[in-house]
Amino acid sequence: IILSTFLLGLLPPEPLRFSLYILAGGCWFYLFTLLQISFRPFRSLHNALEDYTRAIAEVLRVKGKCYDERESLDSVYQLSIGLHIALIQKQDQLRSLLLADPRALHASAEGKLMLARVIKLIELYEQVSAIHYDYMQIRSKLAPSGLLPQIVRMIDLLAADLEDLAGSFQNVKAPAGRSVNVQFETLHAELTSKSSFAAQHQDVLRKILKNLNDINSYIQQLNSAAHTYDDSIHAVDEK
Repeated sequence: IILSTFLLGLLPPEPLRFSLYILAGGCWFYLFTLLQISFRPFRSLHNALEDYTRAIAEVLRVKGKCYDERESLDSVYQLSIGLHIALIQKQDQLRSLLLADPRALHASAEGKLMLARVIKLIELYEQVSAIHYDYMQIRSKLAPSGLLPQIVRMIDLLAADLEDLAGSFQNVKAPAGRSVNVQFETLHAELTSKSSFAAQHQDVLRKILKNLNDINSYIQQLNSAAHTYDDSIHAVDEK
């Protein structure tokens, strides 16, 4: 209908032949789409998952800037609002794709895995967006201890791990983020030990570390799901 509306003013000299060309093009596109859905039914969902995961990683990096004394909190807040709006739009797109063909999602192992990933990613985003402190007060309390750069580094490591995970959605392969996790665990252990002697700040620091650890747990669960699915693919290929 949209195409017809735009073509009303063209007045082609051979309208029947012109219409047949349009019909042939529409049929070709329809057949090509059916073939794509048959061979790669979750291609659009993979793309949406990758975009959504990278958007969460970007929000996480902006959260890290809240602990960086060199960054203006006002500009960080403005940037964060724009990212959250864009991320909610990507979340709506994911939901639309999930509702488009619910039978395909529930009829195959890959479909069930995609659904589980989407649910876990939404939970991860809720965990990230739920974290909000008086960052000016945190900066003033933790700046003398020199812990702020380490917190920023931990958040950057989590964001990098999420980006690795996003890249794995296209090829359905296990993400290579093990070294990043080791660095995160090392920093987490160091800050946990430091919180024991910083009595006046240990409540604040422990809350931050707990939230970061919860985010890391979500990422590890998504990583484990990717490894599990990759192993099942190899098992099917061997059979």
